[in-house]
Amino acid sequence: MGVAIAIAVIVDTKFWTYISGYWGWSYVVVQDTCYLGSYNSSMNLCYFNWVMAGIGGFILLFLFFLSLCFRGAGRPTIFLIMFVVAAAIFLADGIVNSTKIDTSKVVAAPTTTGTTTTSGDSVTNLSGWRHAIIGLSWTAFGLAALGTLATVMDFVQNKSARQQQVSETLGKVPAFMALFRQ
Repeated sequence: MGVAIAIAVIVDTKFWTYISGYWGWSYVVVQDTCYLGSYNSSMNLCYFNWVMAGIGGFILLFLFFLSLCFRGAGRPTIFLIMFVVAAAIFLADGIVNSTKIDTSKVVAAPTTTGTTTTSGDSVTNLSGWRHAIIGLSWTAFGLAALGTLATVMDFVQNKSARQQQVSETLGKVPAFMALFRQ
């Protein structure tokens, strides 16, 4: 979940300039610029990263509270489904970020303080932040995949324990069934 928050914070502070407000009776967007680029010219990558980090982070937060509620009693199927969904979300995020973010982009994002706008960070610094977003996307995928693997291993162990319990129960013959054996 921390990785998802880090992606959202980096995108918001380094690459997204969004200035809006109420003028008169209407809400006006003055500037909505994403310095990461666009995805198929229809959606900018800042929106995409925010949505993916938000959904993935919410799923992982939900899994955290779910694990606190069950306290090891185990509902491995629920955890498996949720971890697979989170891994798929972060996999899509990693693939899109790796293929669509241009790490050699020359445009530097301006920083806005109050009403003044400065020239922005150095290009090298923003290139490093672009690499950080790509790395964090793949790290989030790796952690979700690790959670999926741990859940699968727990599922296998719980299943074998249940099978042992069932076989032990079936091996014992109840007293009334002994009458039918003779």
